[in-house]
Amino acid sequence: MMRSRPRSRAATAFAAGLVMLAVAGTFVTSAQTPARTAQTPSRADVLSAMKRATMFMVDTVSTNGGYVWAYLPDLSRRWGEIEARPTMMWMQPPGTATVGHIFLDAFHATGDEYYYQAAERTAAGVIWAQLPSGGWNYVADTAGEASLRQWYATVGKNAWRLEEFQHYWGNATFDDVTTIDAARLLLRMYIEKRDPKYRPALDKAIQFVLDSQYPIGGWPQRYPARPDFIPDYTQFITFNDDVAAENIDFLLQCYQALGDGRLLDSIRRGMNAFIVLQQGPPQPGWALQYTPDYKPAGARTYEPNSLVTHTSARNIELLIRFYRLTGETKFLARVPEAIDWLASLASPAGVAPAGRTHPTFIEPGTNKPLYVHREGSNVVNGRYYVDENPAKTLGHYGSFRKIDIAGLRAQYDQARALRGADVTRGSPLVDPQPAPLPKFFALDPAATETPAVVIGALDARGAWITPLEYMSHPYRGDGPATRPPGDYSTTHVGDDSDTSPFPNTTVTGISTAVYIRRMTVLIKALEAAGPAGEPRGSLEPARTPVTWQLDDTSAIGGHRVFVEGAPRVVATSRGNAVEFNGRTDGLVVDANPLRGLTAFTIEAEFAPGALGGAVGQTEQRFLHIEESDTGNRALLEIRDLGRGLWTLDTYLKSGAAGVTLIDRERQHPSRRWHVASLVYDGATMTHYVDGRKEASAAALFVPLANGRTAIGMRMNRVSWFKGQVRQIRVTPKALPQGQLLSVAR
Repeated sequence: MMRSRPRSRAATAFAAGLVMLAVAGTFVTSAQTPARTAQTPSRADVLSAMKRATMFMVDTVSTNGGYVWAYLPDLSRRWGEIEARPTMMWMQPPGTATVGHIFLDAFHATGDEYYYQAAERTAAGVIWAQLPSGGWNYVADTAGEASLRQWYATVGKNAWRLEEFQHYWGNATFDDVTTIDAARLLLRMYIEKRDPKYRPALDKAIQFVLDSQYPIGGWPQRYPARPDFIPDYTQFITFNDDVAAENIDFLLQCYQALGDGRLLDSIRRGMNAFIVLQQGPPQPGWALQYTPDYKPAGARTYEPNSLVTHTSARNIELLIRFYRLTGETKFLARVPEAIDWLASLASPAGVAPAGRTHPTFIEPGTNKPLYVHREGSNVVNGRYYVDENPAKTLGHYGSFRKIDIAGLRAQYDQARALRGADVTRGSPLVDPQPAPLPKFFALDPAATETPAVVIGALDARGAWITPLEYMSHPYRGDGPATRPPGDYSTTHVGDDSDTSPFPNTTVTGISTAVYIRRMTVLIKALEAAGPAGEPRGSLEPARTPVTWQLDDTSAIGGHRVFVEGAPRVVATSRGNAVEFNGRTDGLVVDANPLRGLTAFTIEAEFAPGALGGAVGQTEQRFLHIEESDTGNRALLEIRDLGRGLWTLDTYLKSGAAGVTLIDRERQHPSRRWHVASLVYDGATMTHYVDGRKEASAAALFVPLANGRTAIGMRMNRVSWFKGQVRQIRVTPKALPQGQLLSVAR
């Protein structure tokens, strides 16, 4: 539980990408086919590679539909977070449920029923592993309860740094998205075809989340309570590893997809717990977990009773998100003091390692940094201890963190700058309409290989053999009580009795994380290319800018145009442009210039007409690019501020996640030519007016497939624009500020 590294979510397009920790054992070679040289594989090549790789996973690798994290090429050893048995299924991502998610993602990308059937097989394993309470443990053993208990008493017991495996809890865990990843898969399987066989297990999982919630709104790490383990930190209210945030996200998805209104109370109490459990001055931060009387508490022996800097930073981001879900300013009220407090905790020069800014643990009441160390060689003779010495801290748990104070302040300022409906745009709590689940849940944003490289790496069996990065000592009995020679204070593993994994880059094997990442590459290639049978270019995204000159309403950029109203081509001081009347005029271009792009720059040269209420609306959308199947989109619009002034509003939406940029203090005159620019570099969106930066924020944007572009209006024929648009340019990379278009004055 409680990894020292950040965890990302299987859904969150809802959030995100997978963090890989694969483990392996002795070195085994495996012949691979030569890498292909073709740079633009055909659609048939992509589909064939996806099918071969998946058939190998389903037919050769899986255990009753389940998966662990890593395998030797001959499957003789395998690992989840620690070494597993052949009869085991690992439920932590990127294990069983996460593989099920990528199967469904592949089904959505291809329409091939084989992938749905593969997801069905995995979902059956997930249901088998579901506990009577409705949740899931990290691991399930198809050999039965006695086998699982014996594994905990041997392999688990001797994993020195993995204390959550040192005894058998016999209950379910929210840690590391274990229960929620499985529950989300059941939600997706039910929604996909409304197959009633998934509803009982899904309802039981939802009830588990509701039953385990404390009245104050938080959740324990494990549930139900096990009184035979006292003291039991797993019953403490837990923020670490986004336990509360993941639960809230899941309930929101269920609320939108199932229309279950009874979930609203749990969602709101969950969000309110972040306010209630923020500490008072002069330490307005958060702890990893809290005792039943709401005091900061420690957990494992290397997680002391403390306030925690990275948890506090994450909770600040979540409070800003909750403000945008609800419009309630209470979620922002104490954010500034929390940011100021974090800023005051920065490590002195020379203390934190490169790339880190803050200590992890802060002593309650004093603001002194706490550092964790260990001595000994194994779980029998070793121990962890805490002091104020930053030297020789743990190698397996970060004693320092990188906290982006400027970024937190920017997020807060951007949220405060929003007005009215801008605050809660797209919020299911404000506009509670039934909504489809995101098309994709498991796509890995870290996938950077090309389709040709991915296809070329597939071996004759259909396996992607890859460095596994970790290995472990096999279980050989309890370690000695007497400490042997050697210093294990900063290592990931102790002596050879310690079953904890440790870094090793020489071992190769099969990794579920790599399978997911490479399937992501191929799915994105299909999405970028468009459906089979439709006109399209290469599977590779466009590599040169696309410029549309708006001097003809019958065709733009060689694409069909659908005309609304009577927009007309007019001569201007800048050349010909299309003029829109702000009431009925618009154009829809049958093309998506963003298709397949992982980074891009959108620029539009335009001149707003007379403002100040003349057209009866403040929101005027002059450019709207949207994917056909999902509604994922990018847009540029102006907000009429009155007095002939406007401000730029830009928006990126991917799945359930949407990010708005708007700064009402940046005001511009109408009846003049301007260039609006939206730049996305794969992680951050930034917008500019006339080449000057105005706003920026982190954003996750999955590449779009086929779609259309609306000019002069919103895609659904509202938010009409009054003014002129002369040209639109889309560049397939994030342009630096100095290369952006601007209008010379």
